[in-house]
Amino acid sequence: LKSVRLLAEVNSSPFLNDVQYRPSYRLWLFAIIKKREATMGDEVLDFANEIGATDLKTVFDYSEFHGLFKRRNYFLLDKDKYLIVKISRSKIRPFWGLGKKFFDLFNTLTEKDQNYFFVALVSNKSGWVLSKREILSQISDESLSYSENQEQYKINNYNLKDHHGFTSTECFLKKIGFSL
Repeated sequence: LKSVRLLAEVNSSPFLNDVQYRPSYRLWLFAIIKKREATMGDEVLDFANEIGATDLKTVFDYSEFHGLFKRRNYFLLDKDKYLIVKISRSKIRPFWGLGKKFFDLFNTLTEKDQNYFFVALVSNKSGWVLSKREILSQISDESLSYSENQEQYKINNYNLKDHHGFTSTECFLKKIGFSL
């Protein structure tokens, strides 16, 4: 959405009236937008690589779920721990979204003894982690807000307590009960 707004600003920019600036200004702004998006994704992938998680897109290759994992935010750790890893794009009032279709899918995948965790990153090594049980509890007591328009739960700072926090990947792995 920010990318669309920025491109709209570019299209209405006074620089576009001068033909010589038009292509280079658009390309420059497009490059900035893409770099910002790539940087955000890199932190998620760095975190996943550091803990040894596998991208679910490769796990569900050629299955009915393959098309669902368009972004690289969904991982598997040690065959029984699913991870939803997000980073907030807003530094002023950070929030993280958990799409309803993913919430339903991960609840279905973990009906037996498996678990999933929602990881809200602030960097590639630190953030907060909520277990399936904690997410279900916050949904049942309505402390997680739900956006009908976007079909997702919004996780804000007030949903994340200090005891959910981690400052290193080793601390994260301990929090989710993963032994090295």
